[in-house]
Amino acid sequence: MTNYKVMTNLLIEDVLHLQCTLVSDKMAMKCLYQHVSNDLDQQKTVFPFCFSEGDALLKQRSLFQEPTTSEFFTFTLTDVNGTRKYAYCLRFPHFSEPECICIIGKRPLSHLFEEILRIAEKLRMKSVNILNKFLDDICLQPIPLPNEVLSNIYFHHLQYQFINSDDLTTNTSHDVLSLLKVFGASFLVDLVGFLLVERKFLFVSNSIQTVSEMIMAFMSLITPFQWQHVFIPVLPVSLVTYCSAPMPYVVGVKSNFLEKVFSDCGSMDDTIILNVDSGKMLNKNKLDFELVLNGNEATKLKSALAYVLRKYNDSVDDDEIKEGNEIIYRCFHKYLAWVFGSYKKYIWFDQTKQKHIFHNDEFVKEVGKDSEKMFLVQKFEESQMRFMFMMEREEQMDKGVTFEKYCPLLQDYSTFDYPKDTIKSVTDLSRIDTGTGRIICKFCYEEIQRDENVGFFEGRFYHVNCFRCHYCLRVQIGDEINADFMCCLCAVSGDEKLSDDVFCEKIGVVVKRRNKQMKLDDVFLDAGKYFKCAGENKPEPRAKSLKPQVRYSTRLNKSKTKTMVDDGSIFNEIVRRTPSPTLSKQFIQHKPKASKSPTEGNKKFLQNRKTTGSPIEKNSVEEVANQNNSDESDTFGPASTPQQN
Repeated sequence: MTNYKVMTNLLIEDVLHLQCTLVSDKMAMKCLYQHVSNDLDQQKTVFPFCFSEGDALLKQRSLFQEPTTSEFFTFTLTDVNGTRKYAYCLRFPHFSEPECICIIGKRPLSHLFEEILRIAEKLRMKSVNILNKFLDDICLQPIPLPNEVLSNIYFHHLQYQFINSDDLTTNTSHDVLSLLKVFGASFLVDLVGFLLVERKFLFVSNSIQTVSEMIMAFMSLITPFQWQHVFIPVLPVSLVTYCSAPMPYVVGVKSNFLEKVFSDCGSMDDTIILNVDSGKMLNKNKLDFELVLNGNEATKLKSALAYVLRKYNDSVDDDEIKEGNEIIYRCFHKYLAWVFGSYKKYIWFDQTKQKHIFHNDEFVKEVGKDSEKMFLVQKFEESQMRFMFMMEREEQMDKGVTFEKYCPLLQDYSTFDYPKDTIKSVTDLSRIDTGTGRIICKFCYEEIQRDENVGFFEGRFYHVNCFRCHYCLRVQIGDEINADFMCCLCAVSGDEKLSDDVFCEKIGVVVKRRNKQMKLDDVFLDAGKYFKCAGENKPEPRAKSLKPQVRYSTRLNKSKTKTMVDDGSIFNEIVRRTPSPTLSKQFIQHKPKASKSPTEGNKKFLQNRKTTGSPIEKNSVEEVANQNNSDESDTFGPASTPQQN
């Protein structure tokens, strides 16, 4: 152990090695090591977060399955001045007396501290004395620059090298791809919108490591803005009453303590409660919150994340996962830059106050030209995040600090286009063969262009505008949805489903036109599968045999289809198998009626031939007339008596 010295350039402020014991049927703390000697206040502050389960960690170990390996998690500490410190913990819950090594620093260098704690884990299994010497050596290390290497100073029992791969300027070192897999594309965008307007969040998981990692990744998506309210990724059970606080918060708890939270804090209708293991909402009542990121640009962002999710969902390679994370961060940064990217132009030097000041009114006038931007700016205007961000930028400009290179809002995204789910990308990634025919939206029955944003569900393509919740009209591309098209926000609402006519009116689809298209197109779409999996030897769909005669009808060839139906060009075999009896009646083919004009002409011809023709010719002509009369009787009714001339 060493004496405490204030050295602001050191990487680590303090390290504690704590042990949890049971004394007189109550949990007690034992400090095995602390870099700052005998700082009891620090020990008492950190101990509840290291063992957030409280007495249950020791008393109820046999009642539920505990982890059999070590756990890595993070939490934050805030002093009276508002300075935030980051604590990185390695816990051994499977020990008979659980232990936790906690590193406290002022920088969120998660990857670097995790590497340090993994070495500490190996040394703990060998010797506690060697571990303490290693921790003493680490506490002497300075704050490294990006990609700088830290190596041994006095510690010689084990050679180590740590590379600082964390970039503090962008905060893009978290596994946001896992976050996207859990919540889905559209739901994640909506959650980020709620975070920007400072809603309350409660994350729940069976593992404190999982809930901690998910919360840290979630908060990194709003970079360069920083959460300014209560932020406890791992909430001790003794502090669950924080969940009833009136101010915004982001906290995480283990699943087995959720009932205690509800019993102590009520239904928590103003809090978004999320299970990070399943991606489900755990609210007992519907949230009465208006969507924040809602518009054409937000839909592009959702479509981009849906593409990333489809492409990297099964990735296990580290390089592919890193690539997916980079694309996700870049998509969110582009959207935030689209809204707030012009803020620097409105930070002017005030001659009276002799300092730089952000002129919010002028900024609002500019973004007011776009309704989607304006809506978010107005919601975000009163947030503590915006106030602290602009104040920090004003101070930096007063000091002459340049921040253009590392501020994500000021980067050039003109060469970066949102990736999107198109018919081609879906077919390539899902091994679907659509052939070369037209693709029709399953809801509005209009044609989908090959390079257009699409939704894909149960083997059918949809326009993104049609791919909405049929209860609240929320776009849900890239989300896990049910066959009734109910989104996760409406799962506990009890609201009635919108009728097709009302839904069409809300999203701008002409009802009469849709119904007319639906009657024509369902004949062919139901006649056979529209597409099949590549490589499968399936019989050729019946609908494919209709292609030479009738293409899948659209507004361009609708008249042609109707004409061919009327003149009987469509086979009765297909019409007979159409599931709708009302439609079948419209396409019943009748035998063409024989015309009367040829028969009348023959009669006149016979009368002329009787007076001038030979007997043989007369007999031949009479046979022809009798044959025509017999044909006529077959067509129109019983045979009539031949007229005697």
